[in-house]
Amino acid sequence: MGALVAIVALHFVLPEGYAHAFTDPVVIEFAAGVVVGRLWLHGTRLPLGAGLAMSGAGFLLLAAGTLFDADLPRALLWGLPAALIVAGAVFAERARPFK
Repeated sequence: MGALVAIVALHFVLPEGYAHAFTDPVVIEFAAGVVVGRLWLHGTRLPLGAGLAMSGAGFLLLAAGTLFDADLPRALLWGLPAALIVAGAVFAERARPFK
């Protein structure tokens, strides 16, 4: 997770070019998906409420992004809500309340 934060920070520091391409918002969004996938593969479990809260927060951020489009980077405007929705769904499913 720390590496993902470092990559986001480097995007604003690095000059245009090859290294800047690795900090493109699409790459950052992909990396967030990789983090969620790794957590799932390692068997990380969260309570059902936490998973539902993550999904709910993601949907709220997604809706708020269309209302308050304040020149935010794409990774924050669309990537963070999408990652929260996917992570919430994954962890809510793993909680298996309806076996």
